[in-house]
Amino acid sequence: MNIAEILVMGLRIGTLDEKLARYVENVNTNCALTGARITRAVPVRRVVSSATGEFLDLTSGQITGYFSESSARAFKGTRNMGSVLIFTDGTCYRPFISAASTEGTERPYWSALARAIWPARSGQECLIIVAADVKKKVWPWAQMGFLGEHTPVLLFDSSRAQLGVERINWPALITTLDFIEELYTSGFTKKTIADNLFTDIKTMEVCGYAKTLDYETQLIQMRPSAEFKFSIIIAQKGAIE
Repeated sequence: MNIAEILVMGLRIGTLDEKLARYVENVNTNCALTGARITRAVPVRRVVSSATGEFLDLTSGQITGYFSESSARAFKGTRNMGSVLIFTDGTCYRPFISAASTEGTERPYWSALARAIWPARSGQECLIIVAADVKKKVWPWAQMGFLGEHTPVLLFDSSRAQLGVERINWPALITTLDFIEELYTSGFTKKTIADNLFTDIKTMEVCGYAKTLDYETQLIQMRPSAEFKFSIIIAQKGAIE
């Protein structure tokens, strides 16, 4: 199962409208988006307009190429998609970054969901996208993988100039997230946690110099890690009792 197929399944994306669903048969080529071999296709130009951002990257330069039906359906059906976690058994989550955003909905938030699926879902194949901005269509850069010590996760946060797949060690992610949320709840901002705790003199005075030094020493080791990059996006205040 490729990325487009799991999105169509998980998000329950419907069929193409009549205008788009004029398939070209027996093309014997590769999907410009997933690379899968296809014989029944939809021309890229019919699905993706020239105004689409990152047009050449999105289609691997195949502006006159073809999409598979699944890729065409996924492209047209993922407007303002945001974050997703989809397992190949069909289980689909649409998590928010902020816990506050879940009020009045049945959707989870990432901090809680990251903990809830481990270790119950360990070893299961999935697609994971963490997106702080719902408007940009970034899913074509994602990768399928298995929940565990080398889980591919597409992280997108324009405020941190971050767009790319990181390999996440899930047990280490939870440990890192626990630590960051402890600091966040203590009064340090995400920016301070990401840069240097000692720039927040007021919070440092409340916590004490010795404790702040201990925190900062641990953060120096954590900041370069993929788990830190994930955690700093999804961390929530008050998440740790």
